[in-house]
Amino acid sequence: MNDALKLIEHFERATCEDPLTAHRNAYGVLAIGYGHTDGVCEGEEIGRAVADYLLIADLEKIYSQIDALLAPTAKREMSENMRQAVASFAHSIGIASFKETTILRRLNARLYAEVPKEMAKFNHFELRELLVLKRRREAEGALFCSFPNWLK
Repeated sequence: MNDALKLIEHFERATCEDPLTAHRNAYGVLAIGYGHTDGVCEGEEIGRAVADYLLIADLEKIYSQIDALLAPTAKREMSENMRQAVASFAHSIGIASFKETTILRRLNARLYAEVPKEMAKFNHFELRELLVLKRRREAEGALFCSFPNWLK
């Protein structure tokens, strides 16, 4: 399993009980399983296998969307750990929000050292810092930086 999946599974924490029920996430958006939001209905229930499937499908879609937004040089230079950290981050805030971030601009400008610091800024909801978001951003930043010669 890749590290983006591990991060998302850890921070989205689908409950251990089957069935999993739709709930409001840290941003107040209706979600189910591991943060799946597309077409979720109030009171909806799914099993663990469906939650796992939806997470993999969501991540594949996010990787594709991120690749379409990245400049060719950035796409070529980014390590797998960098891609996974950015995918976890985009999964958390949504691809529409990701498109507007300084993070995307830093990636395309090849200012990789600034990305973890920018990620850390996304730890608030309604002007309140949320510990779970702070920890997630720290984990994503650590993953982003976690390979040799990352500032090459």
